[in-house]
Amino acid sequence: MNIAWGITGAGEYLEESIKVMRESSEGHRITAFLSLGGEEVLRIYGLEKKLKEICTGDYLREVFYQSKEGQSAPPVGRFYLRRYDLLIVSPATTNTIAKVANGIADTLVTNAVAHAMKVKVPIAICPTDIKEKTIELPYSINKEICVKCEPCAAEKACPRNAIKNYSIELKKCISCGICEEACEYGAIKREKVKITPRKIDLENLEKIKEMGIKIIEKPWEIIEIITQP
Repeated sequence: MNIAWGITGAGEYLEESIKVMRESSEGHRITAFLSLGGEEVLRIYGLEKKLKEICTGDYLREVFYQSKEGQSAPPVGRFYLRRYDLLIVSPATTNTIAKVANGIADTLVTNAVAHAMKVKVPIAICPTDIKEKTIELPYSINKEICVKCEPCAAEKACPRNAIKNYSIELKKCISCGICEEACEYGAIKREKVKITPRKIDLENLEKIKEMGIKIIEKPWEIIEIITQP
């Protein structure tokens, strides 16, 4: 099976999605389509290298970046040529869900969804906001705990120069955790927060279901979809 896999700018379910993608790549060819947000979170969570180990660059095993493909997004034309048997979007941000529900196709991933729908390629989407839950955020520095050491041990230890003026620049951060280990005061960590989907988020999910798109709650459900006869 040839699978197109869209990744949007959500940290939640990202690591699980990459794990499922790796497992699914055994016996199937996977092409990754990254939105601008998807490009950022892969780097922030340190998962870009793992993605490239799955999508090696061979035909139908590529990684397409929105930042490189431009507005016309030529790779999505493959859907018209029936090069893909299935489109997965995991993880899918609330913004992506809203765009799909309202027919907006202005990112590489939502454009892929629109093209897949036009030629009836099956689509499964794993949204991040489907029910109340606790999520883990990227690394940050708690300013109430930070004592502003001179020099800052975490800044000195960071291999990406992502820490400046006692703040973490997430676009450079790869979530290696070295800064957390370097800070002796425990000021750096990944905070957990409880989130609740908005009413409009749930309404958009219902709209998408009515379009014939399958909504799944966890990335691991993708394996069941792929292995169905």
